[in-house]
Amino acid sequence: MSMKQEVRIKDQRHQLILQELTKEGKVYVSQMAQEFGLTPETLRRDLSELEAGGLLERVHGGAVSKPAPLELAFEKKKQVNQAEKQAVAQAAAQLVQSGMTLAVDYGTSTMYIADYLKDITNLTIVTNSLAAALHFNKAIEEDRVQGQVIILPGVTNPYQLAIKGSYTIEFLANFSFDLNCMSCGGLSASGVYDYDMEESHVSRQMAQASQEVVLVADHSKLGKKLMVEICPIKQVDLILCDCPKPAGWDLSDTCWQTVSGLGVEL
Repeated sequence: MSMKQEVRIKDQRHQLILQELTKEGKVYVSQMAQEFGLTPETLRRDLSELEAGGLLERVHGGAVSKPAPLELAFEKKKQVNQAEKQAVAQAAAQLVQSGMTLAVDYGTSTMYIADYLKDITNLTIVTNSLAAALHFNKAIEEDRVQGQVIILPGVTNPYQLAIKGSYTIEFLANFSFDLNCMSCGGLSASGVYDYDMEESHVSRQMAQASQEVVLVADHSKLGKKLMVEICPIKQVDLILCDCPKPAGWDLSDTCWQTVSGLGVEL
């Protein structure tokens, strides 16, 4: 399939437009029309839809980037919808089995998974989250889990307690995972999104190296289409969320499980 054939699908056109904006800061209707074999009218409609979603700003002849929405610092973020995050984390913990190699990215939902593990042996956890590493280390210390925690190398983001960069991606190439527990900043009917390009690249690499990908997300993430896509939603096998799937979302390749409240305390 040629590039011109591929971009006839609207979601793919939107993603290409956003990718160009990320690189160049501005896109031109005439240039994209010629490059992708589309009519200027189609591209203008695309730009109008993306502007309505708050992802860009229309200008004469094309569009420019809008300032990226700010991500809350980790300590503030973890206090938002904390009970809901713990509920979806507990549901994710039920999927973790002895002998697994588990990939956990940074996030204020994924770090709670370790708190609900019990009687798990021979578990290897690979993470770029300093917070998740501490939670899993505590589970090992309390003898609820037997195994090891591997913290990925790289550059720290002190505001998110995350590790990212080229060293992180290079080191990830050494692994294949049984299960990936993924977090996100936003979720639409077509994609999974986050704020930071490098951290999103780490999450994408983890998903690509995993047999099963589980997204843990509270309701505040729904309908948020951020600038950076981690992966298409069809690459996620299971979504654990504290509210039902939004009406009109056709997720034929992805299972949606609604989580309501915490279960039995360990």
